[in-house]
This record gives sequence, C-alpha cells and structure tokens, in this order.
Amino acid sequence: MVNRDTVILATVCGLAVVWVAESQSRAEEVRHPNVILILADDLGYGDVGCFQELYEAADQRDAKTPHIDSLARNGVRLSDFYAHPVCTPSRYCLLTGWHLGRSSDLRDVNVLDYDYPEQGLRAHEETIAELFQENGYATAAVGKWHLGSGQMSVPLPPTPPFNQENLHHPNAHGFDYFYGFLGGSIDYITHNKRDLFFDWFENRNLLFEDDGHGNNAHADHHRYATHLVAEKAVELIDQYASSRKPFFLYLPLVAPHWAQTAEQTSLAVHQLPLRESDPTSPNFRRYLKQFDDRYPASDETNWRKRLLAMVRALDEGIGQLMERLRMHGLEEHTIIFFTSDNGGETCYGKNEILYGSDNGPFTRGDKATLYEGGIRVPTVV
Repeated sequence: MVNRDTVILATVCGLAVVWVAESQSRAEEVRHPNVILILADDLGYGDVGCFQELYEAADQRDAKTPHIDSLARNGVRLSDFYAHPVCTPSRYCLLTGWHLGRSSDLRDVNVLDYDYPEQGLRAHEETIAELFQENGYATAAVGKWHLGSGQMSVPLPPTPPFNQENLHHPNAHGFDYFYGFLGGSIDYITHNKRDLFFDWFENRNLLFEDDGHGNNAHADHHRYATHLVAEKAVELIDQYASSRKPFFLYLPLVAPHWAQTAEQTSLAVHQLPLRESDPTSPNFRRYLKQFDDRYPASDETNWRKRLLAMVRALDEGIGQLMERLRMHGLEEHTIIFFTSDNGGETCYGKNEILYGSDNGPFTRGDKATLYEGGIRVPTVV
C-alpha cells in the first residue's frame, strides 16, 4: 500500500512514453508532451497552502505557496498520496516503477548516503529517464540525486577530476544532463557535507575551483542551493524551447531538508534565511517578512517561521519555472507532477534539533515513520 502510489506516478510518466511511441507511427505530425517531475525533500502535508486548506480554517493557515497552489487549481490535487518514509526508497520506486524489494542493491539500505559508496542504481535497473531518452526526449536531472554517490569521503579541498567512474551517477541512468549533488543533504551555501567534503556537480565535473588556499572559488559557491536549482531549470527550459525537442526534466529539490552545516543546531540548519549579520549571505528577509503577520518577532527562534521561509523560496522557484514555460508557449504542452519524497521532519538527532515542518492532521509520526505523518505527502498533477 505504501509503495503503490509511488509506482502509479512512475507508471503515469511511463504512459506518456507509450503515447509518444504509438504516435510515432501516425502519418500526421504530433507534438510530444513535455514532462516535469518535481520532488520536494521532506515537505510536510501542512507545509503547502492548497493542502492546509483541506483541514485548517482560513485564519489558522500559515503556509504560503501560491505557485504550488496554482498548479493544484489548474490540475488535480491528490489528497491521499503515499510515499516511502525516507529518501532513497521513494526515489528508487519513483524513477524505476519497481517495488523496493526488487532492487538488488538498495533493499537493505534505509537511507543511501556517502557511507555506502558501492551501492546505488545498477545498470540493469531501467529508469523512466531511459525510456524517455529512447523515445527521442532530452532528459535532465537537477537537484538531489541520492541514488548512489560513489566514493565521496575525501578530505577538503578535493582534487578534480573526481568521481568519474561512479556507475550510479545520473548520467549512467538516462539523464543527458545533471546538475546538483549526489548525496542526501548538503550545506545550502558552501555545498559541503558539513566540513568534511564537497558535493556539487555539473554532469561528472565537480564544481570546485581551489583558490590556492583550499577554498572554493567557483561562481556557484556561496549561492543558495534552492536558487541555483531554479535558475538551472529555467535555463534548461530556454534551451529546450530553442531546440523544439520534447523533454523530461526531473527536479529533485534540495528544500526543505535540513542543511548539513558544520554546526548542527536548530538555528544553523535552517539556512533560509541566514542571519543578516553574515556578510556573505544574500538578504533573505524578503522571505521571512511574508510570515510576520503570523510570527511577528521570531526570526531566529521560531523554527516554523524559518521552515516556511525555506518552502516559500522553493515555491518561488516553481513560479519562475512556470513563467518561463508560459513565455515559450509550452505550458499547455507540459505534464507537471509535484510531490514529496516523504513526510515532513519536526525534529531529528534524538529530538535535539527542532525543525518545524507540519504534517497537518497526521500528528502521529513524521519522516522515517510508517504513520500517516511519515508517508502521506502533498501531490499535484
């Protein structure tokens, strides 16, 4: 039951492939539908406005996600949709259509991460990206992979070329292009895993340029990961519009998963917004202030407010993506899926770090549990 809906979503994507294959035999010219699959990370049922309204009175709602809400108004809101309770299993089932028990490599791994360098998607495990690719689609994955990171445990600074032989890499599984990180979570600003190693790639190229002192001088360094993912997605839409080639764009978002900062405290892991006293950070007060009406004076102490600000930045990126589709006249030719890999996280680290996600009416359990709060996720088609 838990796995059924994840498989259904992959199957629906597969149906688009079947439709394309069948249409190729027709004499008339057919415009193949584009497909965008957006996967939020640890997004709770009650962290999205159009789902919060299903159970909460108007004056009690605090989530502000106008662009996701617009997708729901113009599409189908799936109020009873289920995923696995943690990251890797949901991603495996979503991209392959297989039940996790069919995996030869992942069935014993709850959360595949850097500690399992030899594990991940195997060559014989076909993804929907490969099916799209076989049917003439351009394919790209932008964001969090978490289906095989290869050997990542190297000290900083890394020395490129790095990780070129990773057989679990998105480029080895049907994606023409990859931009993002391979593991489970990162520091949104430095793109490190804590202070251990760096994890941000374009295809198989590590985006680390040593400035001569062991620091990263790459242009993407110190840029907020949620913004980088949105910008790259928009850039790809521009490219696809120019080529007029149908595309499958997989957007496994970074947010609102807690950050792998060197300091693991409730304040530090909420990286949007950063404290404005930090001269290297952009001004994220514009996200916080949208929640001042509900949480007026708690920028650095109210974890719910900070979590909502992170989600608002995520939603803004989706709005930019939709605007670009409209600009190119592609919106009506694009199937869009939005969902989350599991339920939201209210606290972690033996309950020592509070995080502030809201799983709505499903108050028993959250991420990593099999209660509704861990497995029922907001989903829109």
